[in-house]
Order: sequence, then structure tokens, then C-alpha cells
Amino acid sequence: MKRFKDNIGFGLLLNLILPGAGHIYFREYLFGVFVFLIMLVSIVFFFMTFLIDLSETINLILFGMPTLFYLFSFVDLWRSIQKKPSILPRRNVTAWMFLLVSLGIGLLVPLSPGNFIWRNQPELFTVRESTLAPLIESGDIVWIDRMAYRVNLFFLERPIDRDGPDRWDMVRFRRPGEDDQFGMVIGFGGEEVSIAGDSLFVDGLPIEDCSVPLSHLAGELSLTLVDYGAILVATLNDGVLEQSYQIPRRQISGEAHCLF
Repeated sequence: MKRFKDNIGFGLLLNLILPGAGHIYFREYLFGVFVFLIMLVSIVFFFMTFLIDLSETINLILFGMPTLFYLFSFVDLWRSIQKKPSILPRRNVTAWMFLLVSLGIGLLVPLSPGNFIWRNQPELFTVRESTLAPLIESGDIVWIDRMAYRVNLFFLERPIDRDGPDRWDMVRFRRPGEDDQFGMVIGFGGEEVSIAGDSLFVDGLPIEDCSVPLSHLAGELSLTLVDYGAILVATLNDGVLEQSYQIPRRQISGEAHCLF
């Protein structure tokens, strides 16, 4: 720590953990506070996008400009330190204080990106018993994207829904009193869904835009009217329809992706 604390690498590390901290550590106080405030404003806008429907262009502007500015702050920090004829060293206790405070703010403060990632972090685990074979087999390593359909914000008591799921998505869901299961989305509220052979019919018409091989959705499903507010999910056994469930959206915990 004694040597590293006066190295440019330590400043870049601080800036990575907490934007602006690297500049402040190397006594670029004004620009360091400016960087921190810019990133703070961009974080506020980030949370607002989950509450207000904005166009993709506006979202690109709101996040593209602060992102470019944040990347530029690393370049500016590097140049500023290189231009200094000498660097007045910080004490060890000061370096540790900067590091711990930056980690604390960057990871623990509810408004920080690190805290947001922690609240919505994906899950990675090995499947013990699959209900979606052969798309997901027992023993496969699966990644669950919890932000695909729902996001957890620190200032709201309950997660808020996002777009989706889409038809053919592989999802994880849990019915009351049962363990987690995997299923494929085949229908939505208000639709009349049936399966004959290897064809899916919705409101009497065949669905041809299948993103999975039709051989993975064989079997028979009698005409089913999906309740409004529910999602029709099918479980598979060796590519054959095993069960279908009408699942409230809140019981779907994320989109499943088979890694290997």
C-alpha cells in the first residue's frame, strides 16, 4: 500500500469505484467534485427511466453523454498526474480512508450503481432437476436474468414490472408451496392457446415465428383460455409437453439462459 497509494493506478482505482474520488485524492478537488455531481445527476435520471416512459433517443442522450464524460475523467486524471512535477504523498491512513469511503459509497449507499447491481444481480447455479428438457437439462449451468421482467429499486417497497416476457422465453417460476421450475412462455392473458402435434395455435391461428425448434414443443394441449393478468407457461420432458400452468406475472422470477 505504501508504494501503490502514490501511484496513478491507485487514483484510477478510486475513480473506478467512485467517480471523482481519484481526482480528489490527487488534490484535483474542483474537477473531482464536478465529476461526482455529473454522475450523481445521471444516476437520478437512470432511476427515472424506470418510472417514466422515454424514447430510446432521449435515453441514449441521458446516459451516453455522462458515460463519455466518465470515461474522459480517467484520461483527464492520467494527464493531470503526468503533468504534475511532483506528487505530494498522502499518508497511509489517508489512503485507506479514501479507499474505504469510496467502497462504502460505491457499494452500500442505496443510490449507488453498486447497490443497484447488488439488488438486481443475476443468479448462476447448476440445475438439479429440469422441467424444460432438452432446452435446459439436469446438470446444466443456468443464468437467471432477474432484471429481464422486473427491477428492484431502493425507494419502492415492491419491484416494478418491465416489458416482457415474450413468447418462447425460457423463464423460472414458482407456484405457491412448490420449488422453482423452468418453463416456456406460450400464451398471454385473453388468448386461446392450443397445441396439436408440434404446432402452437393462438386464437385459432398457427404461430410460425418460433424461436426454438418445433421438435422441442411436441404434444397435445386442449384449447385453453388464458386468464387476464396471467401468463401460460409450458414445462417439457424430452421435448414433449408435460404440464401447462397459468402463472401470475409476479411468480415469474426471471429469464433463464443456459450457459453450458
